[in-house]
Amino acid sequence: MPIAALLDALTLTHVVLVSAAVGFAGVFFDIANASFLPSIVPEAELTARNSVTSGSIAATQLGGPAAGGLLIQAVGAVAAVVVDVVSYLVSAVLLTGLPSPPPHPRPAEGRGSLWTMIAVGLRYVAGHPVMRPCVLAATIVNLGAGGILALTAPYLVNTLGFGPEWVGFALAAEGAGSLAGAALAPITARWWGSARTTVLVAVFGAVTVLLMPLAGTGWRVALFLVGNGLFAGAVVLMSVLWRTHRQTVTPPDLLPRVLATVRFVSWSAFPVGSLAIGGVATFVGDQTALWLSCAVVCVVPVVLVASRVRTLHDLVDDRPNSTG
Repeated sequence: MPIAALLDALTLTHVVLVSAAVGFAGVFFDIANASFLPSIVPEAELTARNSVTSGSIAATQLGGPAAGGLLIQAVGAVAAVVVDVVSYLVSAVLLTGLPSPPPHPRPAEGRGSLWTMIAVGLRYVAGHPVMRPCVLAATIVNLGAGGILALTAPYLVNTLGFGPEWVGFALAAEGAGSLAGAALAPITARWWGSARTTVLVAVFGAVTVLLMPLAGTGWRVALFLVGNGLFAGAVVLMSVLWRTHRQTVTPPDLLPRVLATVRFVSWSAFPVGSLAIGGVATFVGDQTALWLSCAVVCVVPVVLVASRVRTLHDLVDDRPNSTG
């Protein structure tokens, strides 16, 4: 983009295509990163390391937009993108120092086409008694969260009459909650066990998310900010524990395709939720649509309680050789 800008050839189409390419590469990076981590980190430390990863992402989301805005004001948009380019190059150089992971034989099943490999990942997830309800719960969370995100600005600005700056406060509350949830994940898992923590936090998230549609004018806007922050923290905390479980129980040769399957299934629900609730809001209003999005989230603890997760102390206790 900076090169196109210097040549006076930058268009919106150019920006969209570059953004799509970066997002496309980001999916590969995230899956490779999560697949690589178990090969260099002992199992007992996986939750803590995943917590650090999620915490760094939350911190970046919390401070990145503000820092980017200041950078644009200081040096201009084109130069700010150049800084971003340099950050990617520095990251690539640093990653060259990583150790090589141990080789794993590719499974005989799924050596064929791309669709065959996808089917292998789907079958493994669908057939796992603990991973399946966790992925279903994550998908439902993203479905509701997509709707909540789509309604945040219209609800605060149009329905409640607050200024646009309150949308920034809501996003800041979400980032702070995400950071807290990431930090608490290894602590709560150690205290209560990862399975019990998942159920308890799912209930907590379902209760706190209901604060958001209760918000109103004046001091009641705090209900939205608090609910948004606590819900975000609950989502990140569960995400850390679920990701650790997948990394622990999945055979190394299947881990990349399992992670790709989970990401595709659960993350696809986010835009679906945004589009669906946006359409609903045009007929019933922002507040009613927000209630519906929050009601979707309240299904998550029901899914977990009705599954094998409810009977476990730790999520990894479902392994045949487990003594938990």
